[in-house]
Amino acid sequence: MTIFIRTSLAAALICASAAIAHARTITYQTYISVDDLHNSSGVRLGSAAAIVQQDRAHVHKFGLRDPGDQHDSYFNTPARRSALRRALRGRIPSDLARAIKRGGVAIIVRAEVSGGAVYDAWVDWAE
Repeated sequence: MTIFIRTSLAAALICASAAIAHARTITYQTYISVDDLHNSSGVRLGSAAAIVQQDRAHVHKFGLRDPGDQHDSYFNTPARRSALRRALRGRIPSDLARAIKRGGVAIIVRAEVSGGAVYDAWVDWAE
């Protein structure tokens, strides 16, 4: 039994190491405009994380870029944009979250990704 547990643990560590080895950081700057504050049905979004997600939908799905929006090559699917929102939930500083909810703010988004998973993300003020 002990050999089985050691073998299983070793295999899990190897898989985790391989996943981390393929991880990369996605970084882009974007401008959150008043257009980003609403979803495609016109409903006002309630969280800063959802607004960041909508900004990427505007860039990738609708081809709508505000001045200051940088392109990224990763958040081009609804699933990846949703994963970004989930990773950001509760992680945006309150003063920045309030500014995002008002619109008219430039931000930098960084996300640690591997495959289709976003396992860490954060937002900061753009300089």
